[in-house]
Amino acid sequence: MSSELFTRVAQLVAPLSPELCLLLAALCALMTDMVGQRSVRRIRMVVWVASLAAVFCSLALMTGPLPISLFSRQPAPELELTPSSYIVDSLALSLKALIGLLTALAVWLSEDAFDEERSNAGEYYSLIAFAGLGMTVAVSANEFLTFFIAFELFSIPLYALAAIRRYRSESAEAGLKYFLAGSVSSALMLFGISWVYGSLGTTYFSEFPARFTQVASMPHALLVGVLMILAGLAFKMAAAPFHMWAPDVYEGAPPTVVAYLSSAPKAVIIGFCLRLFWADLDLESDLLRVSLADGWMLVFAVLSLLSMGLGNLMALPQVSLKRILAYSGIAQIGYLLIGVTAAGGQTATMAAGATLFYLWIYCVTNLTSWAALLACLPSDSTYQRGELAGLAQRNPFVAFVLLISFMSLAGVPPLAGFVGKFYLFRAIYAAGMPWLVVVGVVNSVISLYYYFGVLRTAYFDPPLPDSPPIRVKLGVRVVLVIGTAASLILGLWPGFALWSLETAQTLFVGR
Repeated sequence: MSSELFTRVAQLVAPLSPELCLLLAALCALMTDMVGQRSVRRIRMVVWVASLAAVFCSLALMTGPLPISLFSRQPAPELELTPSSYIVDSLALSLKALIGLLTALAVWLSEDAFDEERSNAGEYYSLIAFAGLGMTVAVSANEFLTFFIAFELFSIPLYALAAIRRYRSESAEAGLKYFLAGSVSSALMLFGISWVYGSLGTTYFSEFPARFTQVASMPHALLVGVLMILAGLAFKMAAAPFHMWAPDVYEGAPPTVVAYLSSAPKAVIIGFCLRLFWADLDLESDLLRVSLADGWMLVFAVLSLLSMGLGNLMALPQVSLKRILAYSGIAQIGYLLIGVTAAGGQTATMAAGATLFYLWIYCVTNLTSWAALLACLPSDSTYQRGELAGLAQRNPFVAFVLLISFMSLAGVPPLAGFVGKFYLFRAIYAAGMPWLVVVGVVNSVISLYYYFGVLRTAYFDPPLPDSPPIRVKLGVRVVLVIGTAASLILGLWPGFALWSLETAQTLFVGR
């Protein structure tokens, strides 16, 4: 009896182990800060270890013998928990591993980065852990209200983190702008959810196909609601034309916070779009003679086109490194949306695998590029491009990391970014949209201008007379090594691309 009870408890707890790790980290960070002598290193270590534990738990659940059928789309017959609002499939576990890794890297990146990180360590690191917790819940959501609660759970800590330097006007302004943009995003999403519920009578994703085939006429409220939800998601991932908040927030928020909020939330939103629009809302009705797949492809193609074009063109005249990376991030979302666009019809598995592959590459590489800038610039820096003058002479290692990360983002072979873009372009070509391939290649060429502009300053301009010495902290050095290794290895190792494809296949089981 006791062994049977233990097995049932393991079945319940094991799938939730990544979330439990981050929840315990957040609570322990707060308690350590409140009780006894404050130790910044101890608080940092708690969150870092818990984040890595979330990574290992996700990978173990994905590859090991642990039972996860309780939360799957086809649960064990004796449990009868259909429909479930929370699922743990290979896509969710892959994204949880990515989120855990990004959280761990962000924690080490924050080591003695600014005054508030030391004076309010419990507050700062608990907010990071709560944001990671909300993201891990969001990628497993199989129902709109569950996703919305998780969406707010990771959004609110990010608002506070953007304004963590409350005695600096630029940080307070960044937090306020991010909060206002996020409020609009949440309002649009919640209003759209109400329209979807009114038209189909359910908020469970798995019930959408059955409800859609029962309607007598095309529910226009469904289209309105889903488009409002997509607009809210586009705000959060800074896709054009909903990108206006990103450059100002990136400019004013602490660089360590920007490194995290420019990477992890995008992984959540892209994964959610794959699940919602292609696994659940790829609806077709012979009675209505309508297929929504063509409509989703057009919408995502427009978002991709605008994001790539505006992001790359607006980055060209910038001299602020933060704004260059902000517009670069907008353009990178455009490339990711190429994969989302192609994730329908016969190319679904190929496109979803390519999107997941490039998502891992972009998130890690983007965070590494921020780490390189953080390593070579002082905490009071204005992050102007001229401050990188002579970086290759002052610290060759940091200059090399900056070179690898920027070239990977630009898509220069044989780095991981090139391989990821190749898979994305191949998927959209197979989907019958070669013009989007041409647009993507042209935008990749345009991006070389501002990426090489930064690298030219770092490698060929002489150092400034008053340039301070560069001392890279241990935590930042760890992030630089991991990110550089990922950019060099993932582009040449075919096993990771195959793993991404196998993970994407589980998303379309039964289609």
